[in-house]
Amino acid sequence: MKCEACRKQEASVAFTHIVENQKQTLHLCPACIAARQAGSVDAAAPPSDAAAAGENPVEGSGRADAAAVARCPHCGMSYDEFRKGGRFGCPTCYEAFERQLDRLMKRIHGATVHRGKGLPPPRPQPQVTEDLTELRRQLAAAVAAEAYERAAEIRDRIRAYQRRSAAGTAG
Repeated sequence: MKCEACRKQEASVAFTHIVENQKQTLHLCPACIAARQAGSVDAAAPPSDAAAAGENPVEGSGRADAAAVARCPHCGMSYDEFRKGGRFGCPTCYEAFERQLDRLMKRIHGATVHRGKGLPPPRPQPQVTEDLTELRRQLAAAVAAEAYERAAEIRDRIRAYQRRSAAGTAG
């Protein structure tokens, strides 16, 4: 395959970059790659949408270059410095690099607005149909009849009732 920049030599490198959320791949020869890395602009660039707009298709849009050079008016930090360090220098940086952050957040999170998980659906509260005094009366009757297994069940129901009542008043 011929180099897409000079169309003279054989392409040996596939150069992929993303411009405006669009993936573009260029097949370039070693000489054109070296020229691109050295910063020179090749006049024999392939005709593409970016080239037609006066932009270098390998370098990406001029907006990305401007973003790298743009600085925060308050602390002077550049977007490249943020990318290297991962932290902004001041709160004004969020406004200065708002456009780049929108693209970054959309790429990372899929959206630019935080929605959160939201509130979980309310859990249904168990309906207590038994009255505590009635349970205590049944417990006394079971103990008097020496039905200790039944008394233990009733005791457990009383404790569960009391835990539910305490949890309901605490929250």
